[in-house]
Amino acid sequence: MRGFLLERDFFNSLLGAEKNFVRFAERMEDDGQPEVNLDYFRHAVAKAILWRTAEKLFDTLDLEGYRANSVAYAVAWLAEKSGRRIDLNRIWAEQRLSPALCEAVKAVCKEAWEHLNHQQGNIGEASKKAECWEAFRKKEIALKGDWQAELAEAAFVAPRSEEEALAGTWERLRHKFLGDARTLEGLEAYTGREWVRTRRRDMVSSYAVLTWEQLRLRPGLGLKRIRALVEMFAIAAQGEG
Repeated sequence: MRGFLLERDFFNSLLGAEKNFVRFAERMEDDGQPEVNLDYFRHAVAKAILWRTAEKLFDTLDLEGYRANSVAYAVAWLAEKSGRRIDLNRIWAEQRLSPALCEAVKAVCKEAWEHLNHQQGNIGEASKKAECWEAFRKKEIALKGDWQAELAEAAFVAPRSEEEALAGTWERLRHKFLGDARTLEGLEAYTGREWVRTRRRDMVSSYAVLTWEQLRLRPGLGLKRIRALVEMFAIAAQGEG
């Protein structure tokens, strides 16, 4: 799965509309259409909040010119250094950046502006070159505050297909049922959903121990049946807190 918050997404924002469209088309061809669901929407809004806030924070620094370039470099650097773990769920829930993240954004914006202003020739064109970005990406920037303490436990990823989305959901859910002593029939009764009649006496835990790859290899379980199983697990997990 590809990173949902990729540094290249922000770096590519400097390339211009035509080049961006070409790269977008190439990625769509390679990755396929994203799974557009509630999480996709929330994370897209969170990234927009992150970007717009970074622009406003740059304006407080009294630096002249190259705001778009500096902001792109700063947010991309933070995405890279955080391992794509900037907490988009928190940004969505609070509809803002935390004070610690704001301070980190401001500091890196200033470093990015200074880096770009040391480039030779046309700074706007220099900022579009991969070598310019790579040099900044490798910079070690000492940041005050505890912005790293606020990072999410796992990287945010955008599934490329329904199967990838199901795989991610399964891996998040199954660990909650490793010790579940119910049968699938019991889970059906609890969730109000029906599954495979011939497998109702199977133990819930016997499925929970399976990784996604192992689950996909189980005979007689196509994607449609696995989807129903994931839905049951999700309803049960929600109902039991």
